[in-house]
This record gives sequence, structure tokens and C-alpha cells, in this order.
Amino acid sequence: MTAIKRTFTCGLFCVWGFTAPFAPASELETVTVNRVDLPQLYRFDGVVEAVNRGTVSAQTAGRILAVNFDVDDRVRQGEIILVIEDREQQAEVDRARANLDTASVKRQESEQEFRRVEGVYARQAASKAEMERATAARNQARAAEQAAAAALQQALQQLGYTRVAAPYNGIVTERHIEVGETAQPGQPLMSGMSLDDLRISVDLPQNLVELVRTEHKAQAMIGGKWIDISDVTLFPVADPRSDTIE
Repeated sequence: MTAIKRTFTCGLFCVWGFTAPFAPASELETVTVNRVDLPQLYRFDGVVEAVNRGTVSAQTAGRILAVNFDVDDRVRQGEIILVIEDREQQAEVDRARANLDTASVKRQESEQEFRRVEGVYARQAASKAEMERATAARNQARAAEQAAAAALQQALQQLGYTRVAAPYNGIVTERHIEVGETAQPGQPLMSGMSLDDLRISVDLPQNLVELVRTEHKAQAMIGGKWIDISDVTLFPVADPRSDTIE
């Protein structure tokens, strides 16, 4: 439950009437009236929810070999929560690495040929066309090597996706796949939430929005104790059915 505090000024006014003659000033009792700010509390039911919550999905295809955590298990960031078979991904890495080795050899050969033709051309013993062909071959070999290196990085990334790690400390709320099933890219695997950062969601009447925006503070009662909250966020979307804003 969340309470939003507002203060207002209250004045005390007293009216006295007498039918008898006024008493002497020495017989009158004096009372001091002070100006005070009294809090006005608006109480609303709120829902405690995790700031970080979501579902981990597969980023590569393969058969599920192991599910290391289940619902209500606590996990730490970086722990492997699920393992996908990696034979195809490992084979792709091997092919990409072999292609890179071949491309590197061809690039080295083209560099040597370029330097040879460049020296001959400097002595005017080679034609301009020969020099242009050597330059083009060298540039093409360099581009092929770069493409092969990029393909290897992509293959390594796909291999890494076979070990699904927890994105943050938290607790498992739902598992969507079992050992032996085949996962496809984008398929949900496991859901969870972090208990490190929590927030309270409240439906606030629109007539109090400006007050909250100005004061930018509230209080929440948790476990019978009031807790001051200074970090208040208003979502700029109103619910027309309830005339509230979150």
C-alpha cells in the first residue's frame, strides 16, 4: 500500500459574543494560536514488482541437453542455466577457421606478388596493366580474409549461444522447454526476475498527478512500517476507463 502525502495550511478562527458588559482586561485569559501544516494522506493499493524481469530465448537452434535450474531456484548472473547441443555450431566454427586460414595464405601470396610487381614496375620492367592486376588481386585477397574473419566470429558467437547464461541475479519463475526438445531461434526457454531492484506500481487518480509531480515523493507501508520513497516515476499514459495514471 502506498500513501502520497500532501500538506495544507489550517487557520483557527474563533468568534465570541457577549450580552454582559466586557470584563476588565485583567480578567481575560489569553490563548496563543499557532499556524501548523497538517498532512493529508491519500492511500492506494500497490503491487510490488521486479524492475528486471523477462524471458530468455534461444539464439541458436539445437536439442536441449541440460536444464540446470527449475522454478523457484535462485541463480547468479553468468551461471549456465541451459545447455544446447553444439555439434553443428562447432562444425561451423571449424569450417570458418579453415576458410580463414586459406584466405590468410592467399592474402600473403598476393602481398608478395604485389611487392614483386611493384619493384619491377618501378624499374619500368612491368606494364601498368600488370601493376593494376597485382593491386586488384591484393585488395581482393585482403577483403576475402576480412570476410573469413567475420564469418569465424559469427560462428563462434553461435557456438557461445549454446551455453545460455543468466543475464542477472534472480529467481526462476517459469521454464518453457524440457531436456530432449529442440529449440529454435526466438523460442522462449526460461523466465525469471531479479529481487535486487523492486518497485511499487500504483494507479494514481489524474487529479493528483500534478501534486505528485511537484512533490516527487511518497511513502510505502511494507511489513507494517512506513518507508520513504524519493524516486517516483509517472508513466505518461492514462487509463481512460479508470481515469488513472501509473
